[in-house]
Amino acid sequence: MIKFYLKTILIFNLIPFSCLAIPNWERWDSKGGGTSKLIKEFCNDNEVIFRDLGYGYTLWTINESKIIYGGLPGGLPGQRDGLERQYINIKEVIINFKDGQKINEVGLFLNRGNSAEFESKNISYGRATGGYSLTYKGELICDYDKTRYW
Repeated sequence: MIKFYLKTILIFNLIPFSCLAIPNWERWDSKGGGTSKLIKEFCNDNEVIFRDLGYGYTLWTINESKIIYGGLPGGLPGQRDGLERQYINIKEVIINFKDGQKINEVGLFLNRGNSAEFESKNISYGRATGGYSLTYKGELICDYDKTRYW
């Protein structure tokens, strides 16, 4: 019986630490189905539209890539940078090529801080503070580099 109580006390005392290791998420609705367009000039005169499809999730994960303090001489570990927020939702990409061809694809859009990525079967998109690029079936469709235009 004592072992049962000791295990129970041990488990309840460790639960707050285990909660830190489990990602936390929250659902959000994109009411109004927001759209955004890429600038045609940087897409070889092709029109590229991103359209929200319903809801998404805010996901909090533990960022273990950075340690704020490298540790103390007594062997204590350093402190972690903390939680990192990511937004994940479903988007549709519509590409209207200048030759009249139209492509619609649905994929996952991941947004974290100043960077974002989109992946579907044939379309890949990446954005950061320095610019963006979009490829369709491995062929570069859009390319914008801020350093060339500033």
